Amino acid sequence: MHQFVQSAIEAAKQGDNAKALAFLKQVLNANPNDVDAWLVLAAVVDDPQRKRQCLKRVLTLDPVNMVAREELEDMDRAEMGYPADTFGLTQDGSAPVSTESYEPEKSSSYYSYDPSAFEPEPVKQAPPQTKAPPQTPAPRKSQKKQGNEKPQVFQYSLVWRVFMYIATALFGAIGLLMLFSREFSVGMSFIGISALFLIVIMFVLPTVEMTSTGIRTSGLFSSGEAKWDEIVKMKSNTMKSRMELTKRNKQMVYVSSQVTGYSQIVETLRQKRPDLFGMAPRPQAQVSASTDDGASYDNGARAATWSAPAFKGTRNFRKSFFMQYGILIFIIPLCLFAVSAGAAPSADNKTFLGGMLVALICIYQFFATFFQTNSVKIAGNKLTIGSLFTEKSFSAKEIRDIRLQAVRRRYGSVVNYVNITTANGKNYSVQGFTDGEEAIYGSLTNWWEAYRNA
Repeated sequence: MHQFVQSAIEAAKQGDNAKALAFLKQVLNANPNDVDAWLVLAAVVDDPQRKRQCLKRVLTLDPVNMVAREELEDMDRAEMGYPADTFGLTQDGSAPVSTESYEPEKSSSYYSYDPSAFEPEPVKQAPPQTKAPPQTPAPRKSQKKQGNEKPQVFQYSLVWRVFMYIATALFGAIGLLMLFSREFSVGMSFIGISALFLIVIMFVLPTVEMTSTGIRTSGLFSSGEAKWDEIVKMKSNTMKSRMELTKRNKQMVYVSSQVTGYSQIVETLRQKRPDLFGMAPRPQAQVSASTDDGASYDNGARAATWSAPAFKGTRNFRKSFFMQYGILIFIIPLCLFAVSAGAAPSADNKTFLGGMLVALICIYQFFATFFQTNSVKIAGNKLTIGSLFTEKSFSAKEIRDIRLQAVRRRYGSVVNYVNITTANGKNYSVQGFTDGEEAIYGSLTNWWEAYRNA
């Protein structure tokens, strides 16, 4: 958390909102995307519309921020006439407000920070109003009902799924026609190809559903679900193209890394459970002392006591010897074969040129292998990226961006890798490490967020 944001929190606790606003202006002028500053600003301003703009800005920058989402829900319930300490459930048990209603409003004050937009205003004397008749409060609930929350769904690419379904049906139909025509050998070949496509379909059927409370997976042979706070371990299984989540009861939840939007799943897990990636857990919202079941929160304390977690320890990632140099087992024999074929006395010009071209490609790949990133180390405010011959160190402020990106290959499979972009625009690709791209991405991002404003 930025030092000025912490100073604003201290000023707000002492009742000096003008001083808190001054600190927050400096932070937002320098970085309009500071989530902490927008969250504290929402607690400081008095105008409900401006408070709503600040909270929506937080959700745009951090879609899974439960503090901002619950604040908005409380404001909506208050506007609809529900008491502040109840969840306002209707008679049929459904919530009157859906989280889908918090879509960004495309206004200049929302997408950009205007320093004059949050100046303290003189308190206006409200005209006397006739008191409304008291309303009967809805029954108090200890937890919010999650049944109406629409989950985010992640699946394999629709184009490739449709292609595989059509190919399976087409080859199967041709095979059956050949069998009916007593062309048994040809028919069985087409049926065999159809069976291969069917096997591939088994690997593209997994579906991942994600909500604010947890994650659910389903596939042809297995399914599972876990709440975010039930997960005790995260492991990447590159060979099976999945992320394995272990629950407290030792049950496993398998998340396919081949689904579209996989990076969003990993990012949500990192935000919900930063401790799985080398961070201290985020502090939970502070509960008001006046409540006995945790259903009502103190809005001011909830925003003021929130703070960014601190990165702890040292993380060292290394690529295995086989992942780094295993490709040479194929490159060296192919290069020797290409050179011998092209240099043979009976070879014509086309064979010679083809052999030399293949040999040059092999030689390039041979030397490129030794310059690939094979180690990543995080220690304090220092990131070290190394290869066999070079080693570069960067502070968090020298890093421009860290992303988990995906590349879909020709036959539909997805390869995930971590891309590190430095301040001078140089990119470092991290892929094929034993710990997995998910662990490396989460640790790097947590480290970067902890030190880049230090």
